[in-house]
Amino acid sequence: MYYVNCFLLSENHVFFTLMTLAGIPFCWRQPAFRYVVTVLAGLVFCHTNLIAVLSPRYFIYYQPLLILAGVAATVTLYDRLLSLARREGNSAVARSFAHAAGVAMLFLLFIQSNEWLMKLYSLSTGGEGAGPGLMTRMNTYRYDYRGAAQYVKSHFQPGDLIIVGMPHVFEYYAGMSGDYYTDTILNQKIIYNEEFDEPRFRDKFRGYPTIRDLKELREVTSRGRRTWLVSAPSGGSNSNNPEVGLYLNEYAKVVFESYRAKVLLIGG
Repeated sequence: MYYVNCFLLSENHVFFTLMTLAGIPFCWRQPAFRYVVTVLAGLVFCHTNLIAVLSPRYFIYYQPLLILAGVAATVTLYDRLLSLARREGNSAVARSFAHAAGVAMLFLLFIQSNEWLMKLYSLSTGGEGAGPGLMTRMNTYRYDYRGAAQYVKSHFQPGDLIIVGMPHVFEYYAGMSGDYYTDTILNQKIIYNEEFDEPRFRDKFRGYPTIRDLKELREVTSRGRRTWLVSAPSGGSNSNNPEVGLYLNEYAKVVFESYRAKVLLIGG
């Protein structure tokens, strides 16, 4: 039921799902509609039962199939209403009613497909209303990478060092490079590189030297005037091991904090 709740019945996907279901009895004879619905149902079934990990990122690539099916069903139902009006006497009243119903379905499908006017998540009565799914709500960000990066950029001084957890994201928002990458619980892919002056591991995104434990962290912080530690996302998979956590609690100061993002400053 994960993909039913998080995909088919997620906020502005609901009406597309309802229109697809409503259109199945009337559109099933159309090969294109039958193909889209069959592939969509097959993918939901396979992702639910054949993949051990459930995640919103797995349905993003077949999300357009739901949109296509919902739009196709709506247009087909519009045509059916017009044909029914013509068959029942082709009166002006019947045609007007058919056009009004068809346009209303298309208009409703359009205005609820984004959150410019209708904010359907406000109708949620459970805990999901406060926690949007991945890429399903406008102007909502999971982590404040930008705020943390721009804070470091605006306070950076020559001689400072920057340690980041997401090098490529930091470079994008800050417009500058960091110096080190941190993975103190060794839960990410890192590559051993012999091209450094002192061979060591590097991160997979931008090739920053990797800090893996407290010893390497203390060696790095002793080289710089000040050390900025960009923890974004904070409290997630890149959390520090206990030794590093105790060290940061004692010697680091939180100078910036936003949603799931922190910047810590360690004096030289």
